[in-house]
Amino acid sequence: MDLRVLRYFMAVVREENIVRAAQTMHVTQPTLSRQLHELEDELGGELFIRGHRGCALVLTQRGLKLKKRAAELLDLAGRTKEEVSGCNDAIRGKLVIGCGESELMRQVGRVIRTLRERHGQVSFRLVSADAESVMESLDRGIIDFGIFIGTVDLNRYEYLKLSYEDSWGLLVNTETFTDTKDGITAADLLNIPLLTSSQQRIPQMFEPWLGYSFSKLNIVGEYNLVHNASILCEEGIACVLTLDRLVNTQGRHLRFIPLQPALTSNTYIAWKKYNYLNPLQSLFVEEIAKFCVLA
Repeated sequence: MDLRVLRYFMAVVREENIVRAAQTMHVTQPTLSRQLHELEDELGGELFIRGHRGCALVLTQRGLKLKKRAAELLDLAGRTKEEVSGCNDAIRGKLVIGCGESELMRQVGRVIRTLRERHGQVSFRLVSADAESVMESLDRGIIDFGIFIGTVDLNRYEYLKLSYEDSWGLLVNTETFTDTKDGITAADLLNIPLLTSSQQRIPQMFEPWLGYSFSKLNIVGEYNLVHNASILCEEGIACVLTLDRLVNTQGRHLRFIPLQPALTSNTYIAWKKYNYLNPLQSLFVEEIAKFCVLA
């Protein structure tokens, strides 16, 4: 399997048609078809469900798996070529950062803006995911840096503990949640229908603060993106256990009430140990370190 054939495969995935894919890749249709058949032979099965002529090609389960891996491999190959061919003192290239939802991204954004103002050939890509997915992407070299919130084992990475802390609280619908209290206690949470983050680390993060099992909470649903959860909150489905300053409540029937006593989570930025950092990545670490405190 080589990168050229993977590019052919991804072209067919995008176009859903071999003829159009061949045109975009500037090869003949028979050549592209032969390469796909050879790839299928190499991988032990069909990658596409081939229907009637003119119908869109549909990926098989094998094809879906290859699509994900092929995209990662091609991205990594491109970034590797960029790093090696430009391994001089020039500050250029793309930063790829994996992160969850956090107001910390405002500080990260300021660092990126500074780098772009000083060095015009700097770009970036954000990959939104939970901590487990960010770690997997770091380990496989798909992203350069991971941003983590709360309790997480970073012993196998280089990392900086940042001075910013995220605060937890409850996003409520002001029409259905009429209590005007300024803080939500662990006892209060027992009687409130909740939407909680689907991250695996949430129960172990909350149980020391709760003083009882996380499973005792009335959890009616989970979310990955808090914006979508806030819409359900507006619809009166449930309150949302979330971090502060992630949802703009202005002009909406929403209010954020902090937990009492306060529950905060540390924030970290990490990268692979013993990993070569190109000039851009090194400068990013140097700039982000201005927000660092001693771990």
